[in-house]
Amino acid sequence: MIEEHRRRVARQVAPTVEEAIVDADWLGEALSVRYPGTRVRGVTTVSHQVNTWTKIRLKLEYDSAPEGLTDAICIKALLGEFARQFLGQTAVNQTIEARFYSECAPLLSLNVPECVYIGIDEEVGHGLFIMEDLIAQGAEFGSALSQQGPANVSGALAQLARLHGEAAGRLTPGHLPWVRPVLQDIARQPIIPADLLDELLNGVRGDLLPSRVRDGRRLHNALAALAERFRGRMPMLVHGDLHAGNMYVHDGAVGMIDWQLLQWGSWAQDVAYQIVATMAPETRRVHERDLLAGYLDALRAAGGPALDPDTAWEDYRAACAYGFYLWGITRRVAPDITLEFNRRLGLAVDDHDSFAVLGV
Repeated sequence: MIEEHRRRVARQVAPTVEEAIVDADWLGEALSVRYPGTRVRGVTTVSHQVNTWTKIRLKLEYDSAPEGLTDAICIKALLGEFARQFLGQTAVNQTIEARFYSECAPLLSLNVPECVYIGIDEEVGHGLFIMEDLIAQGAEFGSALSQQGPANVSGALAQLARLHGEAAGRLTPGHLPWVRPVLQDIARQPIIPADLLDELLNGVRGDLLPSRVRDGRRLHNALAALAERFRGRMPMLVHGDLHAGNMYVHDGAVGMIDWQLLQWGSWAQDVAYQIVATMAPETRRVHERDLLAGYLDALRAAGGPALDPDTAWEDYRAACAYGFYLWGITRRVAPDITLEFNRRLGLAVDDHDSFAVLGV
């Protein structure tokens, strides 16, 4: 009965306008899955943010609510035009993040939002979830372009160490077959042709980069070489996209959101991306070796492997190509964000001679 309700709610909401999910009756029904007997009397919209995903922060008034149920929530779902564009495509599955909160987060000691409702419809490939509103609790969220200092980056790396270390050996591709090895997938079937990537890197996004990294075919080959470098190693759960806009600080601790790119891969993808994408290049150059050393200690403390520091440094240098590729192919994000991430990540690829490390 509960699973039937989850599927019906996820399907019912996905193709409709955003206003459908601020209905008091609908919210009461959804929250009753975890908190039986919940009845919502009134709903006030606090904020409404639309990118590909829609995020709506709400303040609720209850006629009846069990103890412990918050009245400040945030709903995340694929709605409106984006739902019509993406849902139902066999190559697009929007359930990954919802399944992370349902199946992975409860097993790991991570700082992530508490979900009070998760609805998944595998048939149409949609996941809708309701989180506690962390902003109402005092959390501060970063913007994608905010430059992080070493303290916040160290906090984020400690969270990644828990993700990688606690999941190592406990959660495997056999346990979570819905998580894809994204890097290996891209190596087999690139997201865009090498010629188009070369065209993008030689456009305005490459203006602040050395000519030697503005080579789409070489970056295309570098990603395939990176996948080959990590092939056969113990797979780890990887966030995949932990830039500053996907971090928050609550009670002095860093937390993580936006798990759509969750994947099986190498720790180095996350660590290189976090350090390089969130720090000013000048700051990153000063602190990256110490930050990597701190991550390796935290990984071991979290139950992960004890990695050789010299080998880890070479993996870090190579993995800078991962984030540069992701932002080199990006065409749907605001230009200022795309340009700055290409600058930070491209400069790191140049600093570390990532292409040479990868033999391309």
